[in-house]
Amino acid sequence: MFKRVLIANRGEVANRIISSCLDLGIETVAVYSEDDRSLHYLNRADQAYCIGKGPVSSSYKNMDAIIAVAKMANVDCIHPGYGFLADSSEFAKLCADNNITFIGPDTKQLELIGNKSKLRELAKKNNISVVPCSSSVVNTVKEGLVCAKELGYPVLIKPVCGTHARGIRRIDNEAGFEKAFLATQIESNVVLNDNSLIVEKYIEGAKHIEVPILRDKGGRILCLPELDCSIQRRYLKIMAETPASNINDDVRKKLKEYSIKLAEAFNFVGLATFEYLVKGQNVYFLEINPRLTVEHSVTELVTSFDVVKQQFLIFAGEPLELHSKEIKCRGVAIQCRIYAEDPETFEPKIGTVNDVFLPMGPNVRHELIAHSGWKIPIHYNHMLAKMSVWGVDRASVINKMTHLLKDYFYSGIITNIPLQRQIFGSKPMRDGSYDIDFMKGNFVFNKQEVPDNFKDAMKMATAIRVYKKEEAQRGELELQSKPLSAWTKETGTGRL
Repeated sequence: MFKRVLIANRGEVANRIISSCLDLGIETVAVYSEDDRSLHYLNRADQAYCIGKGPVSSSYKNMDAIIAVAKMANVDCIHPGYGFLADSSEFAKLCADNNITFIGPDTKQLELIGNKSKLRELAKKNNISVVPCSSSVVNTVKEGLVCAKELGYPVLIKPVCGTHARGIRRIDNEAGFEKAFLATQIESNVVLNDNSLIVEKYIEGAKHIEVPILRDKGGRILCLPELDCSIQRRYLKIMAETPASNINDDVRKKLKEYSIKLAEAFNFVGLATFEYLVKGQNVYFLEINPRLTVEHSVTELVTSFDVVKQQFLIFAGEPLELHSKEIKCRGVAIQCRIYAEDPETFEPKIGTVNDVFLPMGPNVRHELIAHSGWKIPIHYNHMLAKMSVWGVDRASVINKMTHLLKDYFYSGIITNIPLQRQIFGSKPMRDGSYDIDFMKGNFVFNKQEVPDNFKDAMKMATAIRVYKKEEAQRGELELQSKPLSAWTKETGTGRL
């Protein structure tokens, strides 16, 4: 087993990785930017190093700085978490060149996974249905228009490289195609250094289903329960639930078979999530996320299985602890993501968090980065927290999530909690009929006045904060006005 790991990430995912490392007896080295000095997880790590200023290019995507710290701290592996360098084949190679184990797929596998066109060709060769799309890379508007006409509108324009939602644009007719195509091409070139695109049929009314897979170096494979991630804004998820609602056992079987077949086709090793669109009995492969995912906590709630621990075991050469047939889905788990954003326009918001109230209860899991007094940086994803709830059945989980969201608040900043409340109160959410068009369909965010109980709670929280601040200031003045005893001279304080 590894002795020391560098966690090349920040916030709640870094904190999550530290928890598994403590269980495994692995020492942890955290890195942070100047903007993240106050984050609490840094106190849990065995070592912590500042690697640069706030912008990701100067810190969390600064490969040379991360490798330099890794060598200085004498780590034997690096866990990238998700985002930043987790999907980077270049970083995986850099780790290998410096004899540091990258907790993720190797360079060759990451290059394949990062190319949607090549990956879908591999899926087709293995008789796996894929989302109808351009047969090859599309480089010009003229080529794109031909593909869109053949596929039929609406279509999506996507960058070929990368596994994130950045740059995806929906086009409903020929009139808007050229402008959207050129904008996507420019964005892809700037962000990914590659302006190759694909044109993909937009399947209206489909569900976005994901299947987590673990596969060790000996080819032993574990297929975990599928997740429904259909409720999204700007092609990014807002919530996730497992097992998926409103799909039958035949579809479930097909999802599992496709995922295992594709993982074996290119000898995948590690943890990945295989993404699909499902409409009726039709299952269409989309892409692969070759890393830990934001929604892994719901998988852990229904399986009692530590997926981060398994990542370390796999890359340490250990066999998987269980087979797929031994994994049973117990009950239902749902996660909602809390963002610092306008709940109506989804625009990111910054500010200083004054007070946080986290609703608690049995089978409730909170993973958060925000804390009282924290100033939200402008350089990173604006997710504040994840709240995951487990229950014996779907109805009880939704009811619990609904009343927990009523008591959840951050003062001093704008969040999407009001949106989450309305989503979990909606009929499509409650009966499981929601799909990828949920946010574009009949659902309309209703901007409501802040409830009186929230106003009262925020006033009380503010009063307590002000009182504590004034009390601290009085205490400092009192200490300064009194002669120091021998005890206080030695310790530097009159308080424990």
